[in-house]
Amino acid sequence: MRGLDSIRVRRWVAAGYTIVLTAGIVVPRQALPDVDPLIPHSDKLAHFGAFFIMAWLVARAWGGVGVRLVLIAVACSVYGAFLEVVQGLMPHGDRMFSPADMVANAAGALLVPFLAGAWARHRRGAST
Repeated sequence: MRGLDSIRVRRWVAAGYTIVLTAGIVVPRQALPDVDPLIPHSDKLAHFGAFFIMAWLVARAWGGVGVRLVLIAVACSVYGAFLEVVQGLMPHGDRMFSPADMVANAAGALLVPFLAGAWARHRRGAST
């Protein structure tokens, strides 16, 4: 094994994170702590951050650069939309479909290729 930075480990970490994220999104709300009164819009910030992390982990695991990175971000955004639809179909009723959550999911995932591009341009400029 090539150490903890091997592709295999990255892929397991990305898959594990995605499974935990999926469970966290579809678990009934009463099982989760309520932090909305403490931090306004914390739910949207959590969705944004969670899908940013997921897109970054998946990109690191599958060598996301260029068009591949954009496709990974779009796929993560579509997965976020799918999970929102699943929430709307859940029978327990304390989870609901939220277009605002879909936007937060997509914004978080789609920020990854933009930051990666900015970082690449910065590194190219620093090396000249």
